[in-house]
Amino acid sequence: MEQENFIFQLTKGQFFFLTQMMEIHNVAGFEDPYRGFLIEELKEEYEAIKKQLLDLGYLKIDSASDSSLIIDDVLGICIAACGAEDVIHAKKDIRGVEHYDAFLYFLPQIVVERTSDEENKVILCPVANAELSMNVLLGFFPLQLQSERDCRVDLMEMDWNRWNQLDQELQIHKLVSSGCDDEAAHSIVNTFHHGQKDGSVVYWRRVGSAWYQEAYHYAHDNNELYLVTEPDDQVLRIEAYQPQIFLDSLLRFAEQFDIVLEGA
Repeated sequence: MEQENFIFQLTKGQFFFLTQMMEIHNVAGFEDPYRGFLIEELKEEYEAIKKQLLDLGYLKIDSASDSSLIIDDVLGICIAACGAEDVIHAKKDIRGVEHYDAFLYFLPQIVVERTSDEENKVILCPVANAELSMNVLLGFFPLQLQSERDCRVDLMEMDWNRWNQLDQELQIHKLVSSGCDDEAAHSIVNTFHHGQKDGSVVYWRRVGSAWYQEAYHYAHDNNELYLVTEPDDQVLRIEAYQPQIFLDSLLRFAEQFDIVLEGA
């Protein structure tokens, strides 16, 4: 099979069908698209999806049994990897130049990337092994830069999602009332809303059926550079960006796979 065929485009329903077929029941960042459906509705939907996958060549019928389904080898590896316990959700945006948003599912021998296209279809692609992928992630945050400011503020009873639901005026008020000076508060909010670059790396770790997350977010605009972390479930920390904070998190993740990062 040629390399260009190692990219698989699936509807959410097709992806869900294949995960269920391979008994992968807990995929980081993916929700059951058929929650609330009746059993009879699902049977009809599954028959339609099965035909679609057969027509695409992603599935074939086992000639020995005339009923069992066989999945494409490479696609099967990708689906299996999506059941990984260690996952990174990586996002990066350079205004008008680059936008990247993907879940990376880590197994020692392979990492599978899941993105989506303009039609919200699932795009799966095997990208590399864990070691190569971790070294690529070294360049994801600006590790050669650090903020010239000296500020740090902890926002109590706050998390990243709730923070982003606040408008800019409320964000500034929250920062100032938590001890941040007015100039820094305006700079932080302006950088995250109007900066040239921003990005996130969120580590997902599954224990049983529960997912635990460790998140790092940054925003960069000219000389302003800030980092957001969540040291506690109810605390959002915003501080002047220091690359070692993110680098240490990447090193901890790499240790799980006995990886030594080049240049770290």
